[in-house]
Amino acid sequence: SISLNNVGEVRRESGDTARADAAFAESLEISRRLHQQYGESPQMLRDLSISLYNMGRTRFESGDVAGAEAAFAESLKISRRLHQQYGESPQTLRDLSIGLDAVGQVRRASGDMAGAEAAFAESLEIRRRLQQQYGESPQTLRDLSISLNNVGEVRRESGDTAGAEAAFAESLEISRRLHQQYGESPQTLRGLSVGLNSVGQVRRDSGDLAGAEAAFAESLEIQRQLIDQYGATPRREMEVQYTQNALDQLWEVVPSRVAESTP
Repeated sequence: SISLNNVGEVRRESGDTARADAAFAESLEISRRLHQQYGESPQMLRDLSISLYNMGRTRFESGDVAGAEAAFAESLKISRRLHQQYGESPQTLRDLSIGLDAVGQVRRASGDMAGAEAAFAESLEIRRRLQQQYGESPQTLRDLSISLNNVGEVRRESGDTAGAEAAFAESLEISRRLHQQYGESPQTLRGLSVGLNSVGQVRRDSGDLAGAEAAFAESLEIQRQLIDQYGATPRREMEVQYTQNALDQLWEVVPSRVAESTP
């Protein structure tokens, strides 16, 4: 089951969603058999939750929102049981927060902004607790940054520009700390570029075109650095195109360049 999850993850990262889904489906079938034939244990429950989560991701990425929602909901239910029945630990808390993020994403995709915000807010609360109770690490900081970005996205789409900007600013600050304190890696660079894009979007929404341009330009520079240093992938190339398009749209608004239009 674990090997199939690993194979599925590699296929998913390379963009082969159909074959990733097949590997995750077989892994999930095995996890269910283990649970049914050999009884319940924390490890078996966690493996089942992970297989469901992986299945949900491939369904979500292939556009099957209803199928993704069902898989994520079952995965989250198991994570809650693990937390309640077997006690609190960094692992049970983190698994719970990951499940909440997944449910939040699928609710957001289906237009349930209130439900998405509730899931993201609970995940953020858990990640703040993890940082406070169990100490700071690259993982806890990165998870906290992701939760803040998720909260910011829902606020932005709901029209709460000020609330979105506050969440994005804190998320970006954490991403900068990760980069500075723990060194450069593909993960820290991508986290920084994602945070900058989010800040650029909300600045653009609020009319701060010069600030938006600065954020998008820095993000684009980092994304190109990722490709130069660590190689091109479909996701990296797509993110470069997205950020370049965002800059092009800004320059169309003010052809003489946005930065020169602001005193």
